[in-house]
Amino acid sequence: MSKLLTGALIIATAITAQGGNVQYKTVEANGCTVFYREAGDAAKPLLLAVWGKNDPSFIPPGAEAFKRDVPAAEVHFVDSGHFALESHHAEIAALMRDFLSRKLTPDGETAGD
Repeated sequence: MSKLLTGALIIATAITAQGGNVQYKTVEANGCTVFYREAGDAAKPLLLAVWGKNDPSFIPPGAEAFKRDVPAAEVHFVDSGHFALESHHAEIAALMRDFLSRKLTPDGETAGD
């Protein structure tokens, strides 16, 4: 059995919890199953990055760099280190729910801004 990437599983679960009928695909990568959804508008991908602001490995400028490639990216920092999802799961889940509720329609389509 392959491992599931935690973030991808949470995103798939969050979309499902929205009541949407989202179609997602999977791909195997390095022994992990990655879930993804094809963007309706590839020129404007949805991107939410939640970063541990005290992470010594992935420092905040790395998160801010997403905005260079995807200007509409939302970047949030939580008061944690490298394992932000373990220590701040409720806060991150709330950010994800808010992001998804604003960016996706109930049927899983990209919402107009």
